[in-house]
Amino acid sequence: ELADRQTAMDHYQRALAMLEQESETVELARAISAISQAHMVMIDFDRAIQWGERALALAVRLGAGDVIVHALNNIGTSRTLVYDYDQERGLSMQQASLDRARELGLPYEVGRACYNRSESLFGLGRYAEARAMFEELYAYGIRIHSTLFTGLGLRLLIGLDWKAGRWAAALAHQPEALEVAGGSVTVWQAAIFAEICNDLGQPASARRDTEDMLAQLAKLDQIQTLVPCLEQLARAYSSLGLENEAAQTIQRYLELID
Repeated sequence: ELADRQTAMDHYQRALAMLEQESETVELARAISAISQAHMVMIDFDRAIQWGERALALAVRLGAGDVIVHALNNIGTSRTLVYDYDQERGLSMQQASLDRARELGLPYEVGRACYNRSESLFGLGRYAEARAMFEELYAYGIRIHSTLFTGLGLRLLIGLDWKAGRWAAALAHQPEALEVAGGSVTVWQAAIFAEICNDLGQPASARRDTEDMLAQLAKLDQIQTLVPCLEQLARAYSSLGLENEAAQTIQRYLELID
């Protein structure tokens, strides 16, 4: 949640090393599923699915409902993001994760399932379904007093409204989104706010805000947050006539994608 991926992975691996010395436990299943999630956010979907299926099988054997919920989310989300991995099956697994999380009364897992499923629907161009899930995530975050899920829900709604031409609605949500920002929410909001500035003819603001985020984005080292910000930074540089800076940013963008 603090956007420190490497330290998080170090702790996951330490936990795994300790737990694998004992017999099969729910704690071991949780550690395995956590590693699956870490690979998922690092865009390493093959390993996310492999670790997730291992966690799911162990959780089923042990009757660990919370781990089943978590692993289904990891596997399902990873499948929806790659065309060859049966995206419809992925969506079904995400829905199963959400339904089980609700049944078991697991607030964090309900929010995570809403978030990942909404992102997947948005990425697949199913905007009406995505909007309904964005609104559910936002309302759920408010109800359980979670700034994380409230902020992410707002970020998604703003992004969809902006891309769909509902510009006034997007701008109306922006002050509230900034109020609940912090930690990983700020990182996720950075690209859409920079895009809004660029589209409104305010490249200097887009440049300033994005440059201020680069150190945190580099620490997180996630393509899905860094690349969109580099895209908007390159746009800002280009609009400001800074051709060398724009070219260097585009080159960095391409290297990350490769």
